[in-house]
Amino acid sequence: MDGKIKRGEPMAGFLDLPTVRILERGLDASSLRHQAISDNLANIDTPGYKRKEVVFEDELASALRGDGFQGKLTHPKHIPLSSSSNASAKMVTQEDQEYRNDKNNVDVDREMALLAKNTLWYDGMVSLASQKLSTLKSTIREVR
Repeated sequence: MDGKIKRGEPMAGFLDLPTVRILERGLDASSLRHQAISDNLANIDTPGYKRKEVVFEDELASALRGDGFQGKLTHPKHIPLSSSSNASAKMVTQEDQEYRNDKNNVDVDREMALLAKNTLWYDGMVSLASQKLSTLKSTIREVR
């Protein structure tokens, strides 16, 4: 074993950092939310269609508070562990609202506002991920 990483092999957790994992989950949620909004807009005239939305922020907040998995500390110098990276986005169908006689509950103005909000969210997370990776890149350069 020569210590070099071979092409196609995972980098053994090099980017497996809590911040990067949370950003990854956030980007996944934003992508899923974009798909839900696209589906809603595509079915604006479909009778009986029920809008979809993505639930993520509450689950992430719960994970960050440590409501789920919590590691056991056996020494005061141990680093606390939690399940914040396990938060995942879920697509749910909104069955309880109806705006029109054809039982469709999609409001085009609301969906367009959500699309703009989701785009800003996605751009912000990409910017944070880029900053995080630039910091790692700078650190690697300094170590060399």
